[in-house]
Amino acid sequence: MPRAFAAAVVAALLASSGWAEELEVEVCRDLRLQSPDNKAPDRCGLRWGVTNEVGVREYWQIHELRLFWDYKCQHPLPRNGIVASKGPSYSRPDNWGEYTEIKAFDDDTSTMWNSNCRTTLGGCPKRSVWLAVDLGAAPLERHDIGGPEFAGVRCLQIYQSPYLLRQAYEIGLIVWTGENDYQFFAVVETFTGLTGGGWHARPPLDMALWRVWNLSPTKKPWEVPGLMFYMDDFCSEPITGTAISSGSLLPNGCDREGKAPDRCDEYAPQYAFDGELLVAMPWPEALPRKWVANCSEYEG
Repeated sequence: MPRAFAAAVVAALLASSGWAEELEVEVCRDLRLQSPDNKAPDRCGLRWGVTNEVGVREYWQIHELRLFWDYKCQHPLPRNGIVASKGPSYSRPDNWGEYTEIKAFDDDTSTMWNSNCRTTLGGCPKRSVWLAVDLGAAPLERHDIGGPEFAGVRCLQIYQSPYLLRQAYEIGLIVWTGENDYQFFAVVETFTGLTGGGWHARPPLDMALWRVWNLSPTKKPWEVPGLMFYMDDFCSEPITGTAISSGSLLPNGCDREGKAPDRCDEYAPQYAFDGELLVAMPWPEALPRKWVANCSEYEG
């Protein structure tokens, strides 16, 4: 039996049996090669999580976060790991513990973790907060046998707040390097086009993420009152899902007016998909609400 064929057979058998190989994380390999004693920091690669790659105007609210070793989101990180976040979670004296990190890993989308930010203090600046799982002594696995020769998180699922003031439309997958007692992390990959109020998987599955772009510039923010996707050439079978965007315009001063969580959601992406499908009409009737892009005519 040729050696290449035998190796392919072994790899296929290992993949089908759910076997996972323990390997080092790529950033830890780089640190090891740069070290004079050829050793990576002791705790390198043992904490994985997400950070906000854009500013969050109020505070970051995550209902659920799931991390996986493989690209198909089938092999989760151990649930016995210690969860952590940057700084204490937001809570009031009368409900301490209601919004702590563990609430983002309890398989319940009605509970949530809230970061410790405030609108009056500028919200959560880029990469100022994070939510993570510490693996402790668990092995670093690689279930995708044909993938890169490194261990690491390959897929994540996230369920953010439905309110614009409490969600990040761009997030980063991060791993800690083990240097200086967990104060430093590396951004492994950045994911865009996220909203809240529903599950998002990144990287997305094949044929699971559809978007439209503006191919020509607009002087003022792009406005879309109505948009629908169809799976057939006759536009008779609409595709449903969670609305996403590259960011939504917030009405001037909305974050300082009142306390309602949806006070800035006037131009949220779901309003581009709320048109009414009328009988015998060739296209849906757009409703008065609309999505407006997070652009500014003063900034180009």
